[in-house]
Amino acid sequence: MKTATKNIASIKWNNVEAPLLILSWLICIVIAKTAFHSSNTLKRLFPESAVLIVLGLTAGYFIYEVFHIDLYLHPDLFFFYLLPPIVLEAGYFMPSHEFLANVWTILLYAVLGTLMNIVMIGK
Repeated sequence: MKTATKNIASIKWNNVEAPLLILSWLICIVIAKTAFHSSNTLKRLFPESAVLIVLGLTAGYFIYEVFHIDLYLHPDLFFFYLLPPIVLEAGYFMPSHEFLANVWTILLYAVLGTLMNIVMIGK
């Protein structure tokens, strides 16, 4: 007599595929940045941005060839997963002296940009 088996848990890979791939890519970037900053030889030979670009191209090629998915840059993907680490890293490493020296210029562009957006979108 056969007994029916029920799945206790199941994973719907389609629901978590993009966030997990982006997270693994970001972890790879963090490891690469840590290795880059701890190596004096790499710092002298290559700029950090070039290393990150090559690593990004390699990760994109790997994701496309191994997982056979087309990972396109959807606005939600960009704003929820890619933009926060960029903004946090830029804010963390921003020198405070240069920021305070240019605070009025920054505020001028922020206020004028906001007013221009209000006028253009509100029309």
